[in-house]
Amino acid sequence: MRNFRFKKPILGKRRLLQTAAGAIALAAAFQIGLPAQAETVRIGIRDLPPGLGNPYTGRGMPHVFVWHAIFDELTAVTRTGETVPKLASSWTNVNPTTWRFTIRQGVKFSNGESLNAAAIKATIDWLMSEEGKITVVGKDLVKNIAEAKVINDTTLEIITTAPNPIAPKQLSFVSIVAPKAWTDKGLAGFAAKPEGTGAFKMLEFAPGSATAVAHNGSWRSRADVDRIEYTVLPDPASRSAAIISDQIDVDILTSRDSFAALREAGVKIFTYPAGRTLGITIVSANGGPFADKRVRQAANYAVNKVAMIEAVYGGEGQPASQSATSNAFGFNAAIKPYPYDPAKARALLAEAGFADGLEMEIQAITTSTERNLIYQAAVQDLNKAGFRATLISQTFPDWLKHWLAGDWPYQAFGFGTDLTGVLDAGRAFNAFVSCKKNPPYYCNQDEMDMVNAQAAEFDVEKRKAILEELLMINAANAPILFLTEGFEAMSHQPRIQNFDSVNQRLNYDTMIIN
Repeated sequence: MRNFRFKKPILGKRRLLQTAAGAIALAAAFQIGLPAQAETVRIGIRDLPPGLGNPYTGRGMPHVFVWHAIFDELTAVTRTGETVPKLASSWTNVNPTTWRFTIRQGVKFSNGESLNAAAIKATIDWLMSEEGKITVVGKDLVKNIAEAKVINDTTLEIITTAPNPIAPKQLSFVSIVAPKAWTDKGLAGFAAKPEGTGAFKMLEFAPGSATAVAHNGSWRSRADVDRIEYTVLPDPASRSAAIISDQIDVDILTSRDSFAALREAGVKIFTYPAGRTLGITIVSANGGPFADKRVRQAANYAVNKVAMIEAVYGGEGQPASQSATSNAFGFNAAIKPYPYDPAKARALLAEAGFADGLEMEIQAITTSTERNLIYQAAVQDLNKAGFRATLISQTFPDWLKHWLAGDWPYQAFGFGTDLTGVLDAGRAFNAFVSCKKNPPYYCNQDEMDMVNAQAAEFDVEKRKAILEELLMINAANAPILFLTEGFEAMSHQPRIQNFDSVNQRLNYDTMIIN
């Protein structure tokens, strides 16, 4: 049953009904601290974060759309890859291994704790701890931090283990938590009732739903939205049906095969470039047939990416050509996607000693209809070109377990590269397709001099040149079966105005509801 929606008495907006039920709902609003005239936005979401309000248990969709309502980071990255202030009002590079951040003043966490340099240090210290560094965020984003040092309440220095020109970008995915609440509640308690500096405070996680309400002490100003209701609808078709029937206001992961029906119903569709590639990552670091780059190249030649994009995406999007997205810093436009050439794939397999083919078990998260169709098409093409490929559905917890442990019991898994947030090709090599991934699934020592050089180069143009050359070499080594680089899609009711999403951050605080 839907919750009551409380509306501001402005012409053109839906209003609170003057009924006994409305009066009861109004009283309930006062009890939980909401304004009497509150705007609710209803979000259809595939699933809630497995870690609930613990923002360090992941960094992907759709879970970040919950966390970014209630937490802030030191910085943010625009859709064009520029780093802009958030909880840090400014920063400077003191020396190659020291970044000095000036902290925004007057910011409060939702439980009343004050934000200062010590609070941010507490977050980073935990992520560097034995418990924290095994989390997704700790493992990927702060592994090169040596120390967080408080200079005074408004000044924090981040000291890195080596020169790191993109440290401010990397910190854009480190959510800052209220330190006392984090310690006092423990991980489970904090996950159930998180405290951040965002524009919203989590009221409740429940089976199949979650509710966030306005954090009225937030430093972020808000336009209309005072309440967010998340409803879990795992199937894309059910989310599209729900938005057409006005059961939800926003679907944050809209399937392309619903576009026509949505447009016919007057629902607005919002598309934006993806910061990731879809691919099948090949486990090659442990030896075996896939350690031979000819086998990995054969897999790339075997798959008709253009046909799958036409069939699944209606021709929108483009084949992935490399371990970076086309909107990322360092992307090499000279690299062309592997063409569809099954004869060449068979020849390469034969040259590598596998004329009779070889087994290729691929495990992937197939809850998305589109991804499942892409993976199925890839497997069919692989089997036509000499592979004996099978696709096995995998849950996210299972994927995450193997990702963290590095004990992949199969030859390949569904993943490409994810540059979301930083939009920098260096992240591909710092976190995914190099020996720096710990443990690695692909490790080519011949590439490491360039991997390390780009990670330490502060001159923008020199670093770009290194990345472009490195991407060219890496693409030839084919660590991934590169599939597609496309766009993401959301849909929303036409009454939601000023709708936007930048690098997986939905603008709850600035959207307008008419």
